[in-house]
Amino acid sequence: MNIKRIVLGAFLVFAISTSFSCKKTACYSCVTETNVIGDDGSSEKTTVSIPACDQTKEQIKMKEEAGTYKRTYTESGIKIDEDAKTTCTEVK
Repeated sequence: MNIKRIVLGAFLVFAISTSFSCKKTACYSCVTETNVIGDDGSSEKTTVSIPACDQTKEQIKMKEEAGTYKRTYTESGIKIDEDAKTTCTEVK
């Protein structure tokens, strides 16, 4: 019986600590306002939504400052103007 109690107790501690650690990570949704440049050189104003879950506000800020989103979308084939403005808001 003692073994069952120890196993159950360990499981409860794990479950409680996991649920608390999950609530610590916030979810942010980022939107980049930019002009998307087409292959023919045409420019169209648009917004690109970037989900950014499980990241801290500091990590989001660092990405904004480093222009990581611009590089990400350029790599995926979307060319974005250098003056692209990214804003992130917390999703609750």
